[in-house]
Amino acid sequence: MMKAEGNFGFTLYKREEIETAHIIGEGGQGTVYKAVISGVAIAIKKCKEIDESRKMDFVQELVILCRVNHPNIVKLLGCCLQFEAPMLVYEFVPNKTLQELLDLQRSRQFHVTLGTRLRIAAESAYALAHLHSLPHPILHGDVKPANILLAEGLVAKFSDFGCSTIDEKTQVVPKGTQGYIDPDYLLEYQLTAKNDVYSFGVILLELLTGGYGKWHTR
Repeated sequence: MMKAEGNFGFTLYKREEIETAHIIGEGGQGTVYKAVISGVAIAIKKCKEIDESRKMDFVQELVILCRVNHPNIVKLLGCCLQFEAPMLVYEFVPNKTLQELLDLQRSRQFHVTLGTRLRIAAESAYALAHLHSLPHPILHGDVKPANILLAEGLVAKFSDFGCSTIDEKTQVVPKGTQGYIDPDYLLEYQLTAKNDVYSFGVILLELLTGGYGKWHTR
């Protein structure tokens, strides 16, 4: 491996360093694998397709996460460029997502105390506030329970910055997830911090009530 200069210990990994890998998630931007490097579990996000748009999304996520260091945001460890599709390497977060936790709560398979739900909400809010308070704010663009990972002790960590932008920006194609998108965003596709806050409000409603957001389709 080769360490790149920077504040956050970014590493360029070699192909042969990545040992076992298996799929743990699928998304619109790519496939996520759990893998092992030097005996340590890590997560790898691999682009599904190679075209100019995907390459730009990859570079955008790389640039954004290289600027971020926060306990409630998943840590980017580095990347690997020696496969047919470039890959981002993240810390591995073991307890899946807030979406899965909420689904278990709704089906009464698992009980999450109000105190724990409020703590998860506070940690998520801290992460979002940090992104928005940077000199050039980072706008997540797809705030939803499925993009909040849960670490040991159910500590919240924002993930998946494939729809994110730096500074407010008008997007050609709307991004986000139905049920969490701010209706104002759909008027002109102008992504602002207010859109992220609206989406977080839907999550907060779900955490407090255990139900679904107003516009969420079951």
